[in-house]
Amino acid sequence: MAVKGETAYIRAFGRTFTLHIVNPVEQAAQETGTGSDTARAPMPGMVVEILVSEGETLTKGQPMITIESMKILTVIISPRDGEVSMVHLKSGDTFDKNASLVTLKKEEET
Repeated sequence: MAVKGETAYIRAFGRTFTLHIVNPVEQAAQETGTGSDTARAPMPGMVVEILVSEGETLTKGQPMITIESMKILTVIISPRDGEVSMVHLKSGDTFDKNASLVTLKKEEET
């Protein structure tokens, strides 16, 4: 396995697989064409662990929540420095694709 930036290359079974690391908040912002302060679920799943609490100050890249989708654990990270406005779910909750997971206060509110 080799990692370059936000891309991982894995060699298995005589083939090379390319994986792209996706930040759900940044992806949502790109899809809507506007900034988004809410991390959304990339696919249906279940909350494994909440790593932040409302009112907590975060730094960019800090883990916020661990989810399980299709037996794969994914850590959702903070896209920027900011304060947690709302944690929408609790450990053990199930959710659909695009469900709101964690919302940060708007930048002008922090």
